[in-house]
Amino acid sequence: MKFDFGADCPDFSKLAKKEKKACVRVRILAMAQLKDNGSIGKTAKSLHVNRHSVGEWFRSFKERGIQGLYDLPRSGAKPKLPKEKEQEFVAEVLALQENKKGGRITGYDIQKMALKKFDANYAEDSIYGVLERLKMSWITGRSKHPKANEAEQKAFKKNFKKKLLRFFRRKLN
Repeated sequence: MKFDFGADCPDFSKLAKKEKKACVRVRILAMAQLKDNGSIGKTAKSLHVNRHSVGEWFRSFKERGIQGLYDLPRSGAKPKLPKEKEQEFVAEVLALQENKKGGRITGYDIQKMALKKFDANYAEDSIYGVLERLKMSWITGRSKHPKANEAEQKAFKKNFKKKLLRFFRRKLN
């Protein structure tokens, strides 16, 4: 059986060499083999794919051209946090951190807040993906103790090397 690729059929070999996506490259090579030997069965066998897939690729190529060999966008799962609520969510996370008495907020804290205020039931691990998507860096500095004295800490750091050197000199002598 001979497949009709039309007069303006592209050079599939050149297209396959330029294609970065492996799945599309296989589909382009399938079209090249169909053009050369004209058998869905032989093409499917040589590429280790199902005959039905090769037939679908050819049908899609005939309908939409070379773009038919690319996957169509998929809708995916509906987000638990609507796009229009994202800025409000960011503000709530920042407010949660501001109101925290010492230390940092955790994924568990944000998870509880998301469920309570936005009715968005995320797993604790998933909440970090939401933070990343919203460009909220979750790497923070070490928290400071409320009774910490910065002047004493600086004085200690300044004199520590001297005291340490004196200590080791006495031990070595």
